[in-house]
Amino acid sequence: MINIILDGKRMEMEDGSLLEDLIPKLSPDFSVAIIKPSESSEVTTGSFRIVTDEGEVTIELEDERAPPAVRELLTSLFEKKELLPMKIKWDDRYSASFGPFSSKIKPDKNAHRYSKGDLILGCGGYDPDNSYLIFSRADHIADHGSDKSGGIVGKVVSGLGVLGRWKTGSLITNSERIISRIETGNSFTTKDRSLPLEDGMEVVSRLEISATGFNEDAIDPTGLASVEHMLHALSKEKFEVNLKSSTFISDERLKDSIVPYEIKNPRLEGNVTVRTSGRKAGSVYIYLQDLPSSPSHTTTGRIEHGLELAKLASEEDRLHVVVTPPQIDLRGMRIKDAIAAAKKRKISIDYDDNGPDRIVVEQTPPTTMGILSEGKVSVRTVSEGHVINIRLEDKNAPRTCRIFRELTGLRWYNIGSLPLIFKYDDVALFKPKIPQKITINLENLPTDEVPANSLAITNDSRKGKGLIGIRRNPNREFGPTSEPFEGTNILGTVLDPEKLDSLKENETIYFKEESG
Repeated sequence: MINIILDGKRMEMEDGSLLEDLIPKLSPDFSVAIIKPSESSEVTTGSFRIVTDEGEVTIELEDERAPPAVRELLTSLFEKKELLPMKIKWDDRYSASFGPFSSKIKPDKNAHRYSKGDLILGCGGYDPDNSYLIFSRADHIADHGSDKSGGIVGKVVSGLGVLGRWKTGSLITNSERIISRIETGNSFTTKDRSLPLEDGMEVVSRLEISATGFNEDAIDPTGLASVEHMLHALSKEKFEVNLKSSTFISDERLKDSIVPYEIKNPRLEGNVTVRTSGRKAGSVYIYLQDLPSSPSHTTTGRIEHGLELAKLASEEDRLHVVVTPPQIDLRGMRIKDAIAAAKKRKISIDYDDNGPDRIVVEQTPPTTMGILSEGKVSVRTVSEGHVINIRLEDKNAPRTCRIFRELTGLRWYNIGSLPLIFKYDDVALFKPKIPQKITINLENLPTDEVPANSLAITNDSRKGKGLIGIRRNPNREFGPTSEPFEGTNILGTVLDPEKLDSLKENETIYFKEESG
C-alpha cells in the first residue's frame, strides 16, 4: 500500500495505482497539481495549522511586522501550545475571540479597520493581562484593545468558512507550524490520468473559492454585481487559465464585460478579483503574490483550498473550481424546476404562473447575493412557445457566436432575447441593438446551399449589418436574413422551428442554447 494526500486528506492506495484510480469522477479535461515528496531540506514557514472542534484554519503570521514580544507570544501559543486548549470567549457577526491570556501590548484605545480573515491581538478592558486572539469574520471598524498598529498579527489563508461556524464553547484544540516541502522542479500540473502514483505524493484536484460578502449567518451586499459576475464566470465549475504571470492567473472568457468597481482590497495572495476597466475588463484573476489594491480590480472572492494548484497551473490548463455560494440563476428553467431549485436553497419564490409550459425569463433580485440577503426571489415567466431552442456553431463561427451571445444576453444568462421585427414566408427577422464597437467580420459563409432552420447574422459587408434571421427551408441564393451568401454569417441551427408559426411581429422572443 502507498500513502497519498488528496486535497488535504490522507488515504491509502494499492501499489501500482494510477491517477485515474484516485480521481475517477473528475473530468479528464481538468488538470490537477502533483506535488512529489521533496528530497531537499524542509523549510520552516510563518504559517500555522490551527485545529478547532469546527475544522482546521491555516494562518500566516506577520513575522516581519510583529515586534519580538509578539512573535514570542505567538510562538508560545501555537508552537509550544502552552495555553491550549483555548476556548472562545465571545463572538458576533464581525469577529470571534479566544482567550484570555497575558501579553505585553499597549492598547491605544482607538478603533481600527480590519478585513475578513485578519488575526488580531487585542485585550478586554484595555488590560494586557486580559488579552485575546481575535479572528475577523467580516470587514469592519472596531476598537479591539489593540496597540497603535491595529494589532494585526496574521491572516487566515485557508479555512475562512470555519470562522463562521465557531460558537460559544468552541475550542482551539491543537496547532502546528507548517513546514514547506514543495519544490517547483518536483511539482507540476497534468491531465494524464495514467500517471503512476508514488508513496507520499500530494494531489490537489480543485480550487475552492469563498465569495466576498458571503457568510452563512449574514450577507454583505456591497459587491452584488461584481460577485455575481464571478459566480457566472465560474458557474460551470471551470477556471480556464488564459494568462499566467508571476503574480496571477486569469480566466478571460468573459472579458469585454461591464463590471462595476465595488470592493477595494489589497490583491493578496489567494484573493480573487474581477478586472473592471481596460480591454480585459470582465476577466477573473487569482493572485499568487501580494500586490496593492488597484482601481481596476474589484475583490470578489478568496481561495479557501487549492492555492498550490493555481500556483503550479500553466496557460491553457483548465482547473476544477467550486465556489461558495453557487450561483442562483433560475432564468431558462421550467417553473417547476425553478421552484424546486429555490426550495433546495431554502429561498421562498413568487411567480406569475406555474403552468407546466412556463419558462423563467426574469428574476428579482437579479443577483445571487441579493437573493440570499433577502431570502426570497420573484420570477417572471413566458410560455414555452416563446422560447426558441438553438445550437450554435462555435467551431466554425467562434467570433460570430460570441457576438450573438452578447447581443441576446446569452453570454451572461441562461436565456437571451430579441425583438421579432418581421416574418414572411419561411423567414423570421430580429433586430438587436448593435454597439458601435462591434465589428462583424465575414465568417462561416454558406457555399452551395443554406440548410433548413439555419440561424445567421448579416456581416459588415452589407448595409443591414447585425440583422439576425432564421430560414425554415433550404435556399441556394439567400441566407436567413435574405442577404446574398457573402453577406451571411451562419452561426447555428434552430431546433424547434415549428414555434415560429405562432409568433407575432413586435413580440419579444427568447432564445435558449443547447449544447452538443
